[in-house]
Amino acid sequence: MNQDRPVSAEKRLLFFLLISFGVLFLYSSVFTPKKTPPTPEPSPAAVGSGTEAGSGAPPPVPLEAGGGDVSGRAPLSPVAPAAGIETVVEQPEIRWVLDSWGAGVKGARLKGYADQPGADLADPAHWYPALSDFSSDGRTLAPDARRSLALRVLTADGVVDGSLPADRVLWERTEASADRVVYRLPLAEAGLALTKTFRFPAVAPGTENGPFHLLVAVGCEVTDPARQAESGRKSFRVRLTGPAGMPVEPFTTGVTVIGAALLVDTVSVEEFSPPGRATAAPEVFPKPDKQGADRLIEWAGMHSRFFGGVLKPLDPRAAAVRQAVFEPIRDREPQGKEVVNLAPALDFDLPAGESREFLFYVGPMDPKLFRDGEYAPFAPIIDYGLFGFIAKALVILLGVLRSATGSWGLAIIALTLIVRLALFPLSRRSQVSMQKQGRQMARLKPKVDVLRERYGKNKKKMQEEMMKLYREEGVRIFPMGCLILFLQLPIFIGLFQALRYSIGLRHSSFLWASDLTAPDRLCRFVGDLGIIDLTWLNVFPLAMAVTWYLSSAMAPKPADPQQAQTAKIMRVMTIFFSLLLYNYPAGLALYMVVSSTWSIFESRLVRKLIAAQEPPASPVAATFRKGK
Repeated sequence: MNQDRPVSAEKRLLFFLLISFGVLFLYSSVFTPKKTPPTPEPSPAAVGSGTEAGSGAPPPVPLEAGGGDVSGRAPLSPVAPAAGIETVVEQPEIRWVLDSWGAGVKGARLKGYADQPGADLADPAHWYPALSDFSSDGRTLAPDARRSLALRVLTADGVVDGSLPADRVLWERTEASADRVVYRLPLAEAGLALTKTFRFPAVAPGTENGPFHLLVAVGCEVTDPARQAESGRKSFRVRLTGPAGMPVEPFTTGVTVIGAALLVDTVSVEEFSPPGRATAAPEVFPKPDKQGADRLIEWAGMHSRFFGGVLKPLDPRAAAVRQAVFEPIRDREPQGKEVVNLAPALDFDLPAGESREFLFYVGPMDPKLFRDGEYAPFAPIIDYGLFGFIAKALVILLGVLRSATGSWGLAIIALTLIVRLALFPLSRRSQVSMQKQGRQMARLKPKVDVLRERYGKNKKKMQEEMMKLYREEGVRIFPMGCLILFLQLPIFIGLFQALRYSIGLRHSSFLWASDLTAPDRLCRFVGDLGIIDLTWLNVFPLAMAVTWYLSSAMAPKPADPQQAQTAKIMRVMTIFFSLLLYNYPAGLALYMVVSSTWSIFESRLVRKLIAAQEPPASPVAATFRKGK
């Protein structure tokens, strides 16, 4: 019977590997978005203050009949100029591009961040495109893609009013300067005009960075009181789109939207990940049944891995924003795969003769920026997870090591060694406990074999007798080492999150890796095999697999055959995991290589210490063969 066990275990191992690769293949085939050729870009309009947008402007949207206000009043026809005008505003940190088509933000480029590793920031073409309108860079996959700070008029029941497409018509630009741009959309039938006023703050004295925001005031002017009184329109219900068109960064899972409700004195934050389909229903926060005067919106936004955008009422009480709406939009990521992007928006009432002012932030997710000042409310955007307090401390330590070594790669190595050295007492105790249990199990193996022979057909009775034997011999069922490993997990998770979301690592090079937040890509390799993309030879994940295998091979060998077979499966699984993590960011792979290498030498050291302190134990004879 014992001779057949290894054959059965080998079959189970083969079956397990076949199932694992089958699941990986199905996941890659079903859930991985397919690459599609880029949409041909429209002919670009000239960029510059007061430049007319020629053929690059989209065709006018005809005003639909019907719709309008639920009271039955006639739909309004906005009066607009015949040609669109782009306005470029330069700030120290951002170049803003506004467009009279919808009076929104057509683009925003961050001057201090490059769009690709090694790019020259002296060339504006390489400034990071934090926002776009989905049409200027070939990303458009849907005709209803949103533009940042576009304004839509809603009906009384919250549906977009098709008879007044304020986001799809040209607005009149009435003023343009370095610090102020004003747009106006006359509604002659109602004696009203919708207005947008963009203000660009100057650099505050004594600040390290320039502003990463603009201020926008959305208003409703009364241009003809008699007509306004005759029309009966006293207010509009509107939806102001926040940061839309934020690109999905390479080697990330997408973008995440943030909602924050103001609850009297506190703010509750909720994150939404992109839905699986662009046709999915929009997310609403707070849910309709939880909305009310005591749940006003403090701010709403979205972020990718390193950059974020936020739309915040300057006075939440005055704006009285009751809900944030997060709309899915079809998009492409840099590799050309289809993804789902998101556009957050705020719904509020706009009375005639009044305006509502908002702060619009677009910039890096940098803890230093969110530490205090007007950006302090946005600190919850940087979420390091369950053990965030550990991750925050490690981020600070990583920055100190970067300043000391001059290299983010060396800083990662130093941080990993410091953390593993600090955990050495726990790790040593864990290995001692596990090796002690291994020797105890080896010593009891003759008695365990007897129990298996005696009660092999009665599993329940065999388990009871084995538990009794363990208690009599003082053997722990779960060694102390398992508990110590669990105690180490918060530190490892915190370190993982710290490396994953540290914006300083972005585009930082080490050895042959040009970007530690992307795969190391030593040279061209096999190609995209469908199940796994081997277009590039990534050395760090391969080194990670080797060190993982050697580290697991150095672990104490269990005396129990079943446990030994499980350990063997885990060693083989390191190859499978290396395939899953083949396109892992180089910084995280470097951390795992250093950590696993440390484990190899640590295991050798602990073995020597144990051998020097404790003589080998003599085996226990099997003193019972028949009866009890």
